[in-house]
Amino acid sequence: MRRLIKLIISMLLLFCLTLSASAYTVSSYEVYPEHIKVVDDGGSAYLLSYSGTSLTWQCIVPQGGGASLSLHAPAVTAGVFDGVMVVLCHDSANDQLIVCLYDIDSDALDSFSVQHVSVLADCDFYYDGELYLIDCVNRRVLNRYSSDGSLVDSFSFSDTIACMTSCDEELFVVSGNRLYRMNGGSFVPLDGARVYAPLSFVNHELLCDSRGRIYSWSDDSLRLCFTLESGGGCCSACAVGDSLYYPAGDTVIRYSAGGSKLSSLQLDDRVIALYTDGDAVYAVDGGYRVSCLRSEDFTLTSTAAETPETSESFAPAENRDPESPENDNTEKNTIVNRSGDAKPHPVSTCISSTLYRVNDESRQITGIPTGTTVTSFKQNLEYNGYSLTLFRNGKTISSGHIGTAMTAVFENDSGSILFELSVTGDLTGEGNCNTRDLYALMDYLIGAWYFDGVFYTAADLSGDGTVDAVDMVMLKRRVS
Repeated sequence: MRRLIKLIISMLLLFCLTLSASAYTVSSYEVYPEHIKVVDDGGSAYLLSYSGTSLTWQCIVPQGGGASLSLHAPAVTAGVFDGVMVVLCHDSANDQLIVCLYDIDSDALDSFSVQHVSVLADCDFYYDGELYLIDCVNRRVLNRYSSDGSLVDSFSFSDTIACMTSCDEELFVVSGNRLYRMNGGSFVPLDGARVYAPLSFVNHELLCDSRGRIYSWSDDSLRLCFTLESGGGCCSACAVGDSLYYPAGDTVIRYSAGGSKLSSLQLDDRVIALYTDGDAVYAVDGGYRVSCLRSEDFTLTSTAAETPETSESFAPAENRDPESPENDNTEKNTIVNRSGDAKPHPVSTCISSTLYRVNDESRQITGIPTGTTVTSFKQNLEYNGYSLTLFRNGKTISSGHIGTAMTAVFENDSGSILFELSVTGDLTGEGNCNTRDLYALMDYLIGAWYFDGVFYTAADLSGDGTVDAVDMVMLKRRVS
């Protein structure tokens, strides 16, 4: 009997100790998460580190001052907008979001609160004297709050809001695969090219995404210029004179204004952001180290000697001749040549297939069956007079299976044509249909996941233009 009592007491003690340790670990992790991020404010970049109610910032481009802030509640996210550091803090006790405003130049700290709202992601807010927040319940809605915390306006979009970005204090929103510009108190969609989030401005007229796509915009039109080599995950690029710098993993590549690769420089770690300070280019790597990239350190590529640089520069759009070919906003049936000019070209007369659907307008090749090999894909395409190179995340693919979101680049002496590939039922880019694709479609239908572009096309198995429960049934049949 004594042994039984001792055993029960020992088990109770062990249970209590285990419970205490578990509660301490979870609460410690939830209350004191460590956040480090790099944010930019036009010509300056800042390194922010925040944990609980403490935030430390340092200006890293150009290298300058820094300070620490004591906040009213645990910080959720932060950014810098026109010299004002905005820190969003979650006050769970009062069910409110505290917006801390720190003026960097005057060293003044102010705040206001917004009741019954929360933030789910770093890119879910913007500030220009008023606070813009993506609705965490309905992510198709963008709410605007005044500096006293009152709801001023709500903007509804037809698709989920993927991200927000800005240029010269103008707000742009990516919803679905459309880019919207705030104009006159409302959001106007830009005609032309479709975009992919995350998206950021290179300068006053160029944007880039993490897949290496470079877009140009003017007024309310947008076009795809060309696609660069990409390591994936970084949508930061910068332009200096007639050179465009874009990272591909741990390598920064310098391109001409027409998209031709000129030279490259390999760093010690993956590049997460590029910035300019005058004519100088700075790279921030995954270890948050800042490197000044000198032109003499770049290695000339083999094609650079064969491709003469043009005098074209990445000047603001208002300084360019609006009648010049590169400012033509027509994206449909356009070929980009190596000099950077955009010339109309009937794509359908040179790229075709009896098995796949070649869409000139969306620049997609769709209807590709799962399990299609690279060799089989090439054999079922007609592209007389062109060479064909396939890419996945910026890397050349010469064997294996075709997967959704791979790109096909057709080249000849005049230039290149880019198409994205869509494999029916392949929602993960693996080139096949399995339970991961099924779970991805389930998450999309319940609103827990979002995809567009070629992934949306791949998910539309019924071909009716809508992704719904019918496509789920068809995909389930394929998987089983």
